[in-house]
Amino acid sequence: DKNWHGFPTRGDIPEVKGTFSKDLTEVTLDEMAELMYVGMKIIEEHKDVFPVGGEISVYHVKRAIVNSNGVELGDNGTYAISYLEVVARREGYTTPVSFDIVHERTRLPDIEELARAVCKKALESLKPIKAESGVMPVVLSPLALEELMTYTFYESISAENIYRGRSYYVGKLGERICSEHISIIDDGLIDRGFFTAPFDDEGVSHKKTVIVEKGILKSYISDSYYGNLIGGGSTGNALRTRSYRALPTIHPTNIILKIPSADLDDIINDIKQGLLVEHIEGAHSSNPERGEFSIVAAPAWAIYNGKIRAVRGAMLSGNFYELMNKIELMSKNIKQVNHLIAGYIMFNDVHVIA
Repeated sequence: DKNWHGFPTRGDIPEVKGTFSKDLTEVTLDEMAELMYVGMKIIEEHKDVFPVGGEISVYHVKRAIVNSNGVELGDNGTYAISYLEVVARREGYTTPVSFDIVHERTRLPDIEELARAVCKKALESLKPIKAESGVMPVVLSPLALEELMTYTFYESISAENIYRGRSYYVGKLGERICSEHISIIDDGLIDRGFFTAPFDDEGVSHKKTVIVEKGILKSYISDSYYGNLIGGGSTGNALRTRSYRALPTIHPTNIILKIPSADLDDIINDIKQGLLVEHIEGAHSSNPERGEFSIVAAPAWAIYNGKIRAVRGAMLSGNFYELMNKIELMSKNIKQVNHLIAGYIMFNDVHVIA
């Protein structure tokens, strides 16, 4: 391959915090089963709520990267993930699945808090009214936004897709791509981040990469191969998602959104008519090059003068890259869902189809 410049060379390896716990490496299957039992008992306390699925997983990951250019690195990391899925059923009506997930690095997830949260969402989804069509403010949960960004934004900031001309952002470095009060950072070093590590799967140091600064596109994310092809080198974003038999590919680490924030209750209280969306379906059918999407919003709640009411039959359609210009506020209750670290995000003027 004439475009291959060889393996990366060794650089300074940063120190990271909150990525390993000896206690997590000693967690037993019995302890994990007991935790899930506690979660199921909490669900049973809600007579109209029924479990659909759930999982607790604990990982101790040891990585070793060695190449002929002097890279010889090792890393220990621990991970704990738990999710629960429930539905509520009353008077012949069954709600959409209420789902939530918790990612941790140094401790077991709080299964009691998780179970109560999904039960609350499920019960609030009972007695839905038909959704109304229109253009209105929409508040997306971090879970819903991560799903949508995975199939649009994350694809478009990849150096491989830039090089191949398959990105909406080809040739747009230095241009405004969203509101000036928005910044987006890929931070592979943040304390306790789920994708935090000293180096990526090519042995390149993780770093903090500003992708968007005050609305201006500043950088793409890259591995060493495509980083050299488009210029600028690797940003430390080569991740191996399977075994060592697979080549590393370009992925974000921890994506942090910097947006003006307010309490979620205050955001909702200021909306005269809108939609609150906890989960979406169909994001995988989005077009990453053009940004077009058409997704089902379920569970979702109509917002009328600051009050919420469960709705059925709501869909959202539009263009994600245009939607980024309509971001207004983010809630203060921030969590990490997979790659994304964010709160609930309010978008103005979103097309809702009933």
